[in-house]
Amino acid sequence: MSPRHAADPAPEDRAAVVTGLGLTTALGGDVPATWRALLDGVCGVERVDFAEPEGPAQVYLAA
Repeated sequence: MSPRHAADPAPEDRAAVVTGLGLTTALGGDVPATWRALLDGVCGVERVDFAEPEGPAQVYLAA
């Protein structure tokens, strides 16, 4: 362990301040829209088909 890490405060002595929440997801562009979509059972995963020269490939995307 480096000397810098040895001087760090113990985890219980650390403090954090949350100044807000932000989300940009497949379900919405902000916290309220995402939360509403989750409560409504909306799925953020969808199937995308790409046509390949040998045949179709199927890819599932989640963001």
